Amino acid sequence: MDKYNIAGLNVSAEFNFDRMKKNMPKYKKDFDGDADITISVTKQESIDIQDGNPHLTLGACEYMLAGTQFYKGLLDHDGMLLHSSAIMMDGKAYLFSARSGTGKSTHTKLWQELYGEDKAVNFNDDKPAIRVIDGKVYACGTPFSGKTDINLNVIVPLKAICFIERSEQNSIRKIPKIQAIPLIINQTIFKNESEETRQKVYDVIGKVLAEVPVYILSCNISTNAAKLAHDTMSKED
Repeated sequence: MDKYNIAGLNVSAEFNFDRMKKNMPKYKKDFDGDADITISVTKQESIDIQDGNPHLTLGACEYMLAGTQFYKGLLDHDGMLLHSSAIMMDGKAYLFSARSGTGKSTHTKLWQELYGEDKAVNFNDDKPAIRVIDGKVYACGTPFSGKTDINLNVIVPLKAICFIERSEQNSIRKIPKIQAIPLIINQTIFKNESEETRQKVYDVIGKVLAEVPVYILSCNISTNAAKLAHDTMSKED
């Protein structure tokens, strides 16, 4: 198996198809001892998934199965995946999440338009990891980056999580933790899983929310929306 480091964890993995192979070189890193997470998807497992989903390529099937294996391993290391677009700016990370088609990727592009791609860097456009390490919360690049395949192998202190909803007028508000929990659950991956797995997800969410504020951004497609989001969340103590 090849060796990688993803979200600060040593990962052993073996892939059969190009979809995963092309994303992995930037995460490649040798290590001694046992892996924290092992990803192993056989060709037959991908074929079996494709049989029930003929619209998917074998590479897409392997991508899905590998992502599930990584996520389950991540849960054992105070981590989770959040369906979101991740921006890092001034040494801090901001995760923008929403239902598919709402415009989270469009919003992060507005940050880049406003501040420049060299300053506002998108380091994952689909499933960044969130990890609690020594009591602090970080957002991490992963190779599970959706259709755009935008991903970087970085670990950045997480400043805020923001859920986007469409509106003609721009406004942003911080929400109570109890209101944030179902929003996060709806954008993470643990449907049809065991009660044990679900409890691990709840435990990680609790640790994240103890340290990281969550906002709802009602916005249109404008750089004014990006400026409002940045100015508000970056000033959070």
